[in-house]
Amino acid sequence: MLVLMTMTACVFWIFYSHGSVETLSQENTEMMTMQMLESTTRSLELMTYNIRHGVGIDDQLNLERVIETIKGVDPDIVALNEVDHRMPRSRMQKQDEIIAEKLGYYVAYGYNINFGLKYGNALLTKYPIKSWTNHHLPSLERKITEPRGLIEAELDIDGQDVKVFITHLSLITEERPGQIDFIVGKLKEISKPAILMGDFNDCPSSEQMGKISAIMQDTAGQEEYNTFSTDRPEARIDYIFVSKDMAVGSSKTVPSDASDHLPVVAEISFNH
Repeated sequence: MLVLMTMTACVFWIFYSHGSVETLSQENTEMMTMQMLESTTRSLELMTYNIRHGVGIDDQLNLERVIETIKGVDPDIVALNEVDHRMPRSRMQKQDEIIAEKLGYYVAYGYNINFGLKYGNALLTKYPIKSWTNHHLPSLERKITEPRGLIEAELDIDGQDVKVFITHLSLITEERPGQIDFIVGKLKEISKPAILMGDFNDCPSSEQMGKISAIMQDTAGQEEYNTFSTDRPEARIDYIFVSKDMAVGSSKTVPSDASDHLPVVAEISFNH
C-alpha cells in the first residue's frame, strides 16, 4: 500500500511540476500507477520437463508430442532433461535444435555423454543468453555410472541479469550428496536472482533436497503433486526452485503422455 501511495504521489508531482493544474481522473491515475509498477516487476512462467528423449508413456518415440506440450504452456524459460542429439534410438534427431527452432527459443545444450552421439540437458529461453557453461557433476570413482551435469547460464531479462541452473541428478543415492554439494556451492557464489530446475531423482523430504530448500524457494510450496511416473504419479522428483527475492504465484503439473515424467510449471515474479 505504501508503494502504491508513493507512486500515486509521484504521478501527481510530475503533472504539477510541468505547470499543469488540471486534476487527473482516478482512472488515469490508477492506470499510470499500474504502468509504473509493471515497469519494475517482471513475471515469468517456468517449466521443467524430463522428456525421456521423446519417448512417451506408450514407449513410442514422438518428439512432436513434447513440442506440443511445451507449446500449450508457452513458458518463458524451459529446463529439459534426457535430450538426445544424433542418437540412433531417437532416429538421429538433434532434439535440442528441433524443439528450439519449432518453438522459437534461444537454446543452450549441455551434453554429458558425447561419442559424437550426445545426450544431456537443455535450456530453452525467450530471453537472450549472455553466457553459459556446462559443469560436470561429481561421481563415484568405484562405479561406472551415467555422467551428470549442471548447466549454468546468465540471461538478460529486460536488462536484469538472472542466473539459470539446470540439472539431472544421479539415480544412485550415494552419488547425489556430492552433486548437491556442488550445486549448493555454485548457488552460494552468486548474489543476483537465480532459478534452479530439473530432475533431482529425490523426494522433497530427503536430507539432500533440504540443503537446496534451505537457500532456495521450492515453488511447489504447500502444493501436493507428484511428477513420476506419468500414468501413475507416485513421487515428486522434478523441481523448480527460485531465489528468495522472487515471489511465487503458482506451481502445478501439466497433463501429458509425451514422456514418463509430467512437466512442472511455475509462475514467478521479481523486481528489476
